[in-house]
Amino acid sequence: MTVLVWLLSAAACAYLFLIVPTMWLKVERVRVPAGLGIKILQISDLHVEKLRVR
Repeated sequence: MTVLVWLLSAAACAYLFLIVPTMWLKVERVRVPAGLGIKILQISDLHVEKLRVR
């Protein structure tokens, strides 16, 4: 019984820390042909994008 509770707790923690944050974060690859050989990873907050006035 305690193993089941431990597994459910571990699954809940994994969901909380790994799945929930991705619901409001958007990760994009940005390609800039500058010839510098670097990679840029852009992480933006979807809530901020929805609040922007366009």
